[in-house]
Amino acid sequence: MKKIKLLRRIALTVFACIIIAGVNAYAEYEKESAIFSLDFDGTDNAPSFKWSNDNNSLSDVEVIPENGIVELKSSDFSGRAPVLKLDTRIDVSKKKNLYLEVRLKQNTDEQLSGGKPFLKWTGSSGNYFASIYCRDGNLYYGKGNQDNPSNASLKTDYKIFGNEWYTIRMHIYNQEKKVSVEIIPDNEELPVYNEEYAAEKGYEFIQPLMWYNLDYLASLSLPYLPEFGNTSLDYIHIWDDDFKVSKSSISNGKNDVPADSEMTLTFSSIPRESSLNNIYVRDSKNNNVPYEVKLNGKDAELFFNAGLKYNEDYTVTVPATVVNENNETLSETVYKFKTEFPALYIDTIQSTITEGTAKTSVFISNNGTEDKEYYILNLLYDEENNLVKMTNEKFVIAAGEEKTITSETVSEDAVTVSGYLWDGINFVN
Repeated sequence: MKKIKLLRRIALTVFACIIIAGVNAYAEYEKESAIFSLDFDGTDNAPSFKWSNDNNSLSDVEVIPENGIVELKSSDFSGRAPVLKLDTRIDVSKKKNLYLEVRLKQNTDEQLSGGKPFLKWTGSSGNYFASIYCRDGNLYYGKGNQDNPSNASLKTDYKIFGNEWYTIRMHIYNQEKKVSVEIIPDNEELPVYNEEYAAEKGYEFIQPLMWYNLDYLASLSLPYLPEFGNTSLDYIHIWDDDFKVSKSSISNGKNDVPADSEMTLTFSSIPRESSLNNIYVRDSKNNNVPYEVKLNGKDAELFFNAGLKYNEDYTVTVPATVVNENNETLSETVYKFKTEFPALYIDTIQSTITEGTAKTSVFISNNGTEDKEYYILNLLYDEENNLVKMTNEKFVIAAGEEKTITSETVSEDAVTVSGYLWDGINFVN
């Protein structure tokens, strides 16, 4: 990807926007808290999706990246607009500020012609969408009518050329139902479309979105290929700047967490320190787990005073009562994890007998540095409780190994069994 050369220009552009109006500052993109991130370089943070086209005549187009870039070809999409469709749509209805950024190039020597969406985010239906249009090479955006740019609320004279790389950014003020757009070309001889450009031309930079806010991320439509040429696509980033937990040092659903662990929660903005005491930690029996919390910038570090138990399920809940310095709340966030086994863990011994076949099983986890030897002893008894047969079977549990060991014994006269685990010196139970 070729983002490095853009960083300085993007920073200057954003700074200029802040100085001029102070209302359209873009939130910094952070991959850890992205809603959707597709970089085509093996570091993607994206849920399952398929490539289709805008009339649903294709089910799953194969798109193969090369050096972090993909080319979306007209021949692969039946001469239609490529559409990235999520298998499970993402709810963004309560997000306040949404950001969409792509870097792309239209592979044509001709002036971009025709009039179609250049980039379109569609929610649960055609009533929920945000579009950037290109009509005869000019940028249009704002309240429109699905794929018809002539109904867009803002029609500009800003030209989008073929064979030029552009970084295109959309800021969606989701609760206010408004949208603004920035376009930053790699080619420094071409103008940047931003709030300053709009002011110079007398355009209203922030435009109405639609009658509805965006409710879901369901699909993204890329440029219409027949009119705009094949599309080279570098990346797609979608994120928001709402107050939230951006990441955690212990991921949700993680197993084998060390019992001496601490936990760091990273927030998208600095939380109010006093509200962090509203976080609660509970074990599998719903007992409160004591902790201390220390705030270090955006990081809340949780220290478990008495440590954590081995082989225990824990739940850490960050409730909506945790707020930042602007008194913004977050959606309740829950992390569940399970701690590691101790150095040597032996589960409950299970013994059964069915039609004269006795079976004794036990799960053992050896997290130590030495192999362990065990014997399973089966003692079989008849109806009068007389011992009719006894066996023992040796097992080796290697260092770092965990498994269930099972010993079977057959006796036609037996009706009950007692199973034991012996380590060569003592019986273990």
